[in-house]
Amino acid sequence: MLLEMNKGSANTKVAKSLGVTQEQAKRWRLRWISYGEAFSAIETKGGDHFSRDMERKIRECLADAPRSGAPFIFTAEQYCQIIAIALEAPVESGRPISEWTPREIADKAAKRGIVSSISKSQVRLFLKGERRKAAQNGRVDEPGLHTRRT
Repeated sequence: MLLEMNKGSANTKVAKSLGVTQEQAKRWRLRWISYGEAFSAIETKGGDHFSRDMERKIRECLADAPRSGAPFIFTAEQYCQIIAIALEAPVESGRPISEWTPREIADKAAKRGIVSSISKSQVRLFLKGERRKAAQNGRVDEPGLHTRRT
């Protein structure tokens, strides 16, 4: 995004070409600009540690800003393992059902020791996120990703 902006592209063009909102493009442009003085100070100072100092400041600028709310409860690994359960045929896991429900996935994840506990609503959110990604990539729904209410 910043490289496109550096070429002189407007926020609207950057947003459209990268599939982000205009607000996101604007936010990143303003954030980069807000670090301008810090970058200039490092350039002016120069010295033996120029590259290290500049890299550190750029990483600080590009790092995720702190977010409100509670921290994540589940690790990326747990998330992937739970999605993997949803992609399995339930019969292969000894379940006498034709498709998974969020409750059954939650039970299976706890029985396998992936998580100590997880709610069916949290599993449903995981699955909806995967379905949304699949739809964005033009993939049709895959077997096992059904989220009927239980």
